[in-house]
Amino acid sequence: DAQTPSLAATLGFSLHKDILMVAPFLEQKQCADLLTDPRLVGATKYVQERNVSTGQRYDRGQVEAAVKEKQQLVNIILDEYSKRATITRDELIRCIDSLSDAISLVET
Repeated sequence: DAQTPSLAATLGFSLHKDILMVAPFLEQKQCADLLTDPRLVGATKYVQERNVSTGQRYDRGQVEAAVKEKQQLVNIILDEYSKRATITRDELIRCIDSLSDAISLVET
């Protein structure tokens, strides 16, 4: 309903916006090499709270350590790639978060 012309006219704007995929965006920003950076795997991995095979919960310390490691990798990537004049730190965060979201959706 949000895309009907009558609603757009009533609101005074359209809610439609084209989807921008991560890879083409990074190519446009001349940072496509991020996608082959081996640290990106760890920075975007899904942190499981339970053992997939047994269903048993992992120790809280294990989960916190995995989250901390993931965040450290994200920060390293952000520090390195945001030095480029072609992409901002916020744009990198959006890309990494988007990839993380996609991976968590597949993993759950």
